[in-house]
Amino acid sequence: MNEQLFGESKIEDKYLLVAAASKDFVKINDTKTYTFYHFILENDGDEYKQFGVWANGILSETMSKECFVKKSFVLL
Repeated sequence: MNEQLFGESKIEDKYLLVAAASKDFVKINDTKTYTFYHFILENDGDEYKQFGVWANGILSETMSKECFVKKSFVLL
């Protein structure tokens, strides 16, 4: 496996991988505008909790509520 681990970061028992090193991602080289979505899930009071979620056939992660608020994203 040539995919690089992102440090030793894990969500539950799954390691986080660097997307740029994965064969499942393709770099986009254009100047189009893209919409990028972040979402957070209820966390039973743990503001740092992240979750693994399936998105477009890829196991990805949600950001924590603490990170979301820290980045000043807008809730819609």
